Amino acid sequence: MRVAHSSQAAATPGAVLVSGMQRLSALKRLMPHMQGLIAHGPADDVHMKPKWATKRVQELAEKEAYGSAAVKAATIGLLPYHEVWSPAEVVYILEKQPELLPFLWPTLSEPLRFAGNQETAPKWVNRVLDVVTLHSEFLLEATRRGYIPADAWNGLDALAGRKGSSVALKKARALAKAFGTVTSLG
Repeated sequence: MRVAHSSQAAATPGAVLVSGMQRLSALKRLMPHMQGLIAHGPADDVHMKPKWATKRVQELAEKEAYGSAAVKAATIGLLPYHEVWSPAEVVYILEKQPELLPFLWPTLSEPLRFAGNQETAPKWVNRVLDVVTLHSEFLLEATRRGYIPADAWNGLDALAGRKGSSVALKKARALAKAFGTVTSLG
């Protein structure tokens, strides 16, 4: 299974502008799809929501409608609204369908980066850490091979470095140790 990712742009002002424009463009293309995952979809029944979201993401994956760069941009765009949008809803799909990891891995790494920058960890961080733990073997290997940038997991380090003994911090410390080993090898 190959993980798609975008290459790093050169650190010139023009490249940064192009990179920003590309991210904005990707976000605009993907936002309706990601917002569809937030909404109840065609049914107003809340119990249909996970099924509908899973089906929609699978349809988009089969059409190769977007790659990990677009998913990353959309995730970054939605995270400031974490009070109304929970990454836990998206990672639920990854728990059940690991074949979507090659392009949805940013829905794991970016929420962890976001959580690491918050004063207190959001409620959903435990769920994201659970799914990273569940698929850690695949994610570690993809990172080791360079399909996922090693710095994608910096949020784990930020969470692991916090004082405290909560379950989330313990999970983050265990994962940071594993991912730290991979990044030191690369």
